[in-house]
Amino acid sequence: MTPMNKLIKRITARAIYFASVGLLTLGVVSPLALTGSANAATVSTRSIQMSTAAQGATGVTYTVTFTPSGTSVQSLVLDFCDSASTPIPGAACATSAGVPDFTNATVSSTFMTSLTAGTKGLGQIKLTGSAASTASTAQTITLSNVTNPTSAAQTTCTGTTGAGCTFYGRIYTFSGATYGTYASASSIGNAVDTGGFALATSQSITISATVKESLTFCASKTQPSAGCTTGVTAPNLTLGHGTPTALDSTAVDSDTAYFGCSTNANGSVVVRIKGTVLTSPSANTIAAVSAGGSAGPYSITAGTAAFGMRIGVTSGTDYSASGVTPTAKYSSATQYSWDTTSATNNTNLGAGDQIATVTPATDAWAKLNFAATAALTTPAGIYTASESLIATGTF
Repeated sequence: MTPMNKLIKRITARAIYFASVGLLTLGVVSPLALTGSANAATVSTRSIQMSTAAQGATGVTYTVTFTPSGTSVQSLVLDFCDSASTPIPGAACATSAGVPDFTNATVSSTFMTSLTAGTKGLGQIKLTGSAASTASTAQTITLSNVTNPTSAAQTTCTGTTGAGCTFYGRIYTFSGATYGTYASASSIGNAVDTGGFALATSQSITISATVKESLTFCASKTQPSAGCTTGVTAPNLTLGHGTPTALDSTAVDSDTAYFGCSTNANGSVVVRIKGTVLTSPSANTIAAVSAGGSAGPYSITAGTAAFGMRIGVTSGTDYSASGVTPTAKYSSATQYSWDTTSATNNTNLGAGDQIATVTPATDAWAKLNFAATAALTTPAGIYTASESLIATGTF
């Protein structure tokens, strides 16, 4: 066999290896490390976190974190491709309404000096620094006022397969201020660093109504199977007792839902919850337990109006025996939290409050216990709450 034929065989074998890696689809964001230029280095420790994974959401913040190789660079390009494409830099990239829109995006960053946006549009943003950077430590680029994908493929994703929910990001850095010889997402030219990301949107969880978050990250009333392929049912939760079912001051009532997650992230997946307390059409509320304190878990006492959530403490019963670590303030057999006061981990703000961490696993899951009680003075009405789970993978 000639040297050229041996080289082709090695390249082909490598392509087959990457093609065989299962697509990583997480509730919000999960990057996949793939390079697209023979001479380019691969950015490491990379992730893209969306402030919300809701389909068609506007004013979304995309936080891009990565570690460049340390070679001098002064510009970069972020391309996004729809679910028919791949995260491989330089491969064919289809753009449609199935990718985020950066037309009105603004940028702030620790990477390079005075990083500013050049071309902005559907599925692409170009960024240039006023001076080159040789950074080889973790860098952050914050892109604000982004619009999430809104295509028919996105809005038809299901709770069992995740079809149509995925889209892909690609990053390339260049030594000069004008993006080197970059021509398009499939012709990236003389990039210095490259990397690929797999991301996904999802529908919201509504405690009093049906919601299906689907990908390899899903929400369900019953425990889902590995990869959320079976066992996914609508997470319609009802808090109360008696006939007809109602909350009152005599008991603390609870109901449960699950999240399922399969990932090959060599870092971890952070699962967060963002949403509201129980609220009536007249804007009356059943407040968060212990006034939304951040030092939980706290007890909910029958007759003292409160709302909260917990993940239990028993591995294999309350969460999967491998892969899941509940956050301390939500880890209790009897007590609850619903943090509305922390500056960063807050159920009302940003990407929500962290409830668990998931390490690489094919069948990670956790049971979420929601509970509430009413006071004697709680106004009558139908109270509802809407919660969204956001999962962010770091590689």
